[in-house]
Formats: sequence, structure tokens, C-alpha cells
Amino acid sequence: MSPATLHAPPPLDPQELLASLRDWAERIADDGGKAIDDYLDQRDREPFDGQWIRADAALQSHKQRLDAQRVQRAQAESAQLRQAVFVAAMQASGHAELATYLADDAALIYENQALSLCSDWIEALHRRYRFASDESLDPSTASRD
Repeated sequence: MSPATLHAPPPLDPQELLASLRDWAERIADDGGKAIDDYLDQRDREPFDGQWIRADAALQSHKQRLDAQRVQRAQAESAQLRQAVFVAAMQASGHAELATYLADDAALIYENQALSLCSDWIEALHRRYRFASDESLDPSTASRD
């Protein structure tokens, strides 16, 4: 799947994204420490790791073509969301590495939409968190959408 395509994602509600990620952190924490470790290990392997890196690189490249003020505004909003997600995920799971990854995902999802990149892979990742109760905890499920 290509890192960026030409469809428009639905509008993003940062508070809804925060709630989805917090709920997801609670869900994986309820499955126990092994579930968290397995999830983190899977994120660090292919295909997820490479897809995340490519999606982030596409976003960084996209930012270079945009108005600097627009990018700065999106990054400031993203930083606030990232911090809120980190705190919520830490409270939910007690696991700093998991909270960091979820905060990074929140920033990637938010900036993707705020800056109109329209990445299928990032949208699949966002859907995965939004509909967490319907899907497995395997991060590679984002790559199948």
C-alpha cells in the first residue's frame, strides 16, 4: 500500500483520538504484561516498523511543501495531543514505552489529517485504535487495511 493517496479522511476530533488511545492502552494492559511486551515486539518488526517509518517520512516530506505557519500550528497542536496521550496511556497501562509509542501514533495521525496528507496506512492505524474493541491487538492489522 502506498504511504499517501488522494482521498480525504473524515475530520479528526483530537479528544476522540485521545479517548481511543487511552481505551486501547487500558485494553492491552488488562491483557497483562506479556500482551504489552508482545505488542511492542511486533511494532519493532516488519511490516509495521517499516510502514510506520515510511508514513512518517512521507509526512515530513509533505511538511516541506506547506506554509510554515500552518505546519508550526499543526505541530504545536500535535505536541499538546502527544503529551495528553502519553499521560493517559501511562495512567491506563503504567508502561512508559507503550505510552511513548501511542503518543507517537497520535502525533502521526493528527498531523496526517491536520496537514491533509491522506495516507491510507495512517488512516488504517487510526481506524484500528478507533475500533479497538472489534480488532486484535496485533499492530500488523493496520497494514492489512
